[in-house]
Amino acid sequence: MLVGLGLGFSIYFGKEKVKFLEVQLSGAILCGFLFLILNGVVILWAGVMEGKGNLAPKFAYVGGALYLAYVVTAVTVAFKT
Repeated sequence: MLVGLGLGFSIYFGKEKVKFLEVQLSGAILCGFLFLILNGVVILWAGVMEGKGNLAPKFAYVGGALYLAYVVTAVTVAFKT
């Protein structure tokens, strides 16, 4: 999906002669990146250190809690700015 999106932007920018595009990283997007990294670290820790290579079914509660924390944080950040 990201490769297709990147190719689409490359083709469009080539046709429109766009050399650069200034973008901003909003707080909600930054929050998403941070929770994505946190989720990856927690999955690795739970699978390697705790589960000896397997994720326990109870990890679904941890994933759900992380997602709920992300949603609350992202909404708070989005409405605060």
